[in-house]
Amino acid sequence: MVNPLAAIKNYTPSARVRVFVISVTVLVAPLFIYFSLHVTNRIRYFNDRNFRQLGNFSVQISSRIDNLGTAFDNAVDRFLNPPADQPSSKEDRGEFQKYLEILKTDGTVFSEGHITPPDVAGKKTDFKVSIDVTTQNSTSWLTFEGNGKLKNAASLNASAQIDFQNLILPILSKREPGQSKTEVQEDFDHIVIARADNGRTLFQYTNTDLNLTSLEHVHLADAPDKTLDLKTRSQTTDSVDVTIAGTRYKLYVQPIEISLPSKGVQDQKTLWVICGLVDASRFRYQTWAISYTVLIVSGFAAGLLLLSWFFLKLLFIGPKDRVRPAETLTLAGSIVIAGFLLTMFVLFGLSYTNTEKMLDTQLDECARLESKRCSVGVRCL
Repeated sequence: MVNPLAAIKNYTPSARVRVFVISVTVLVAPLFIYFSLHVTNRIRYFNDRNFRQLGNFSVQISSRIDNLGTAFDNAVDRFLNPPADQPSSKEDRGEFQKYLEILKTDGTVFSEGHITPPDVAGKKTDFKVSIDVTTQNSTSWLTFEGNGKLKNAASLNASAQIDFQNLILPILSKREPGQSKTEVQEDFDHIVIARADNGRTLFQYTNTDLNLTSLEHVHLADAPDKTLDLKTRSQTTDSVDVTIAGTRYKLYVQPIEISLPSKGVQDQKTLWVICGLVDASRFRYQTWAISYTVLIVSGFAAGLLLLSWFFLKLLFIGPKDRVRPAETLTLAGSIVIAGFLLTMFVLFGLSYTNTEKMLDTQLDECARLESKRCSVGVRCL
């Protein structure tokens, strides 16, 4: 009686080819699947992180400017209607500027405060505050202008300005005073605040020598004949690939809605955009990066798979294949090396787990001590 399995083996490919195909499949397939899922998840993570970061910037900038507008309006009220314990004459009350010096010492200090006429008093009506960003002597200024009337129909004009860079920079930068660009890795290579209607740059924060005066003529990377349309993209968060100075960037756009109108514009609100630029090569490096733990595990797996070559050959050996004495010695050596690799892999896993637990314990202890210290400080207050 003929053995059917033996008949099949007579017509199957040699064990060497089958072992090679199986080895390559077992090694490449998991790596391909992992890398595809890893890159997809990393792209989603960095996109969400960048949008979340720009969203936080937008909220902080909008709320800070709105609060400054309220402070400016209140300062005008106090100037027109000083408290009862203060003299009402202009000479005793001092200049309008003194009513603006009420803010924190974080750079958000009004300067160049003026009010016309300077000797007015009473209650204002139809007083509207607008904002504008201008540049004087290489310094950007955020100007607040108020126009209205008094009850006696006299016109009222007030203005003040704030250093725009000192206002925005503490929000955007991760660097502490004295730190250089190389000591802190920023999330964006370039951050631009621009007007949504014409793309004019109001503020920019960069880690490179790139200088943008406007975003109106920035070309799209995938359509070089088209330029960036901020009016359309400023309605919601968006991202697009652009080309600037021959370099490809990934541009993230986040609108900034300010309740105060812009000077000379009919709209009741001001719409700016904050744009974050990330170099395309840096973004690709971030998304394709694989942790050292995965690389170490993959190295162990590849080594074990290579050593299992002769085991697979014995498993799939056919009638026409034979085992040579040299292959027997190699098989014995593979068993010893495989045992060594398995032992090292187990030791690495135990060491990694113990180190992770130790760091987690230290962080928990540090958090507990800080919580206790803060509680003591609150009770002392």
